[in-house]
Amino acid sequence: MEHHKRLTPFRKTDRWELVKPNGEFLLPVIYDLPVVMGQAICEISDKMIPIKKEPLLGYADMNKEIVPPKYVTVDPFCEGLSRVCVLHPNYNPGKSPELMEATGDISGVFSYGFIDQTGKEVIPLQYTSAGRFVNGITFVNTLEASSGYIAKDGTEYFED
Repeated sequence: MEHHKRLTPFRKTDRWELVKPNGEFLLPVIYDLPVVMGQAICEISDKMIPIKKEPLLGYADMNKEIVPPKYVTVDPFCEGLSRVCVLHPNYNPGKSPELMEATGDISGVFSYGFIDQTGKEVIPLQYTSAGRFVNGITFVNTLEASSGYIAKDGTEYFED
């Protein structure tokens, strides 16, 4: 069992550092405190640490950046995949991640997909909502208002 599942955020100048329970610092101090909807994300899942630079989120392992910050949200890894999202490029006129962070307005149309631990988008960011995987499947919605399930390999199961 890993003894550093929980990290403590520590402010260092205008950046944040994550500290293990033994007091050891992780990663260089170049990231902002990863906060989503007002809550700091300080939990390691599958040895991946959420990181934030400007308003965007990504992941690092215990030593280096793995997934560059480019997502509006990232979820803990579940069954080897992390649900991530970006603002849908065609349905958010005048909206940007920077504006969302400055105003606290989290409304908009998002594109959800899933990445693996290398940062590869294994399920494209094409769903307007998506759950977390349970037993290899998750519920999703499309922009066309279709609902169904997808498997971890990307196979879709929608009713006609």
